[in-house]
Amino acid sequence: MDRITAFTTGARWPVVSTSSTLWTATGGCGNRLVLGLCVAFIGLAIDQVLRTWANQRKKALGLA
Repeated sequence: MDRITAFTTGARWPVVSTSSTLWTATGGCGNRLVLGLCVAFIGLAIDQVLRTWANQRKKALGLA
């Protein structure tokens, strides 16, 4: 089976199925899941740092 199989339904645009690429022997679904979680936690950490800095800055300026 091809890694990406394109087929058309009754619609104008083709529908692309990538389900076979999720379970390949080289990558697997687990690697993508871990990478997604890492990106999410990096975003949360950056958000926490910026929020803390903003709150400290507000207090220093007497706005909060």
